[in-house]
Amino acid sequence: MSAVSLASVKKCFTEDDLCRFGDKYALEYRFHEKQDMYDNRVLEGRVSSLSSELGMNLVHSTVNVVTTYESTSLDPAPLLLIGMIQGNISLKLGSQPIELQESTAITLQLSKESVLEALQVSGQYLNVITLSLSYEAIDHLKINLGSGQGYGRWKIPSCLIQGIRQSQKRKLSSLMLEGLGLQLLAYGMENQNSEEVCIKKLTPSERGRLEQIRSLLAACPEQTPHMIDLAEQAAMSPSSLRSKFKSCYGESLYSYLKRCRLDQAHDLLLEGYGVQQVAHRVGYTQASNFITAFRSHFGYAPGRLHR
Repeated sequence: MSAVSLASVKKCFTEDDLCRFGDKYALEYRFHEKQDMYDNRVLEGRVSSLSSELGMNLVHSTVNVVTTYESTSLDPAPLLLIGMIQGNISLKLGSQPIELQESTAITLQLSKESVLEALQVSGQYLNVITLSLSYEAIDHLKINLGSGQGYGRWKIPSCLIQGIRQSQKRKLSSLMLEGLGLQLLAYGMENQNSEEVCIKKLTPSERGRLEQIRSLLAACPEQTPHMIDLAEQAAMSPSSLRSKFKSCYGESLYSYLKRCRLDQAHDLLLEGYGVQQVAHRVGYTQASNFITAFRSHFGYAPGRLHR
């Protein structure tokens, strides 16, 4: 990446701090009304950034959102990748809404006329990595953008998620940040022509019902719901629920349920529960199937967490 500047700041970020950040990266911020007029915090946490002389910029943020705010990209980079490790962001590309959920990423090819907006809602924790490339960086790296403008959404591989999470435990060096950025870029370009999400066809009512289903699965991942029951609750046919859930969240309903189960299992193992006990608690009848799924998702066996 030929890094020329590395910055890592852990602090409370005010409106003025974000506006200075916006001046640097051509972003316009709008802040919602605060609940406490004496509290000027917008974000609280750590933001690490790495810039290269070629116009390749990487920002890794692990922050709590204190005040709801919106941002608009005034001069978008021709290639932008956003990876959500944890949390949710509501994006809008022109008039098209895009929901970016945990463990998913988006590869965007933008023109100068593109308007990209983002909404961050207060009360949530965000772990997000953003990579933008100028035309000079794209040429230097010999990246083939293909034709046309648009975006593709894809699931972040568990190995990359684990690498990012483990890097949080220690101060990031420029080499570590560069490695994370190049991995994100490699996966993003491989998936740049993945499913074009058509959630503009979803009504606000449909998105609300899909969110209810998603919240239900996240709250009780150990249960095995029947598709007919879920579809009835969503007021959709089973096939419509399957296709609209994947369109809205970038992964299938059962893939999301499996991820929720394994994340719950990870937490239970850290609390000291045994592997077989955890397998049954998160809905697996066979511990061997649980071990295989856990290793595939996290890159190591569950017994590594149980001592």
